[in-house]
Amino acid sequence: MRKAATKADSEATEARKRNMRHLPTRAEHKLWTLIKDKALGVKFLRQERIKLNRNDIGYFADYVCYERDLIVEIDTSLTLERAQNAERNEYFASGGFEVIRLRDKDITGNPNQCLEQIMKFVQNNG
Repeated sequence: MRKAATKADSEATEARKRNMRHLPTRAEHKLWTLIKDKALGVKFLRQERIKLNRNDIGYFADYVCYERDLIVEIDTSLTLERAQNAERNEYFASGGFEVIRLRDKDITGNPNQCLEQIMKFVQNNG
């Protein structure tokens, strides 16, 4: 159920996505190695722009699985404040997405626990 790209996805947006994919944080890299290539039986995309309608600016999701309407976000010390995270969560939820938020130190410290949380959602929502 991949959302179709619009002309609003400009070259600048594509360049930003490419840059974010090529310069991941340690936690982003670790999680990507665990979920890429359908490792959990479903496809995840990284640094995907989610726009719910043509006039929206939208948000970039760290990881999205359109097959399960799931977004996985990694919170770091550089991440927006909680109120802004809640705003993003509401935006994604209004598009029918569930959001799993993981802390970067949890991914680097105990990746299996984080992976288990994602796997549980994937298995229970198939």
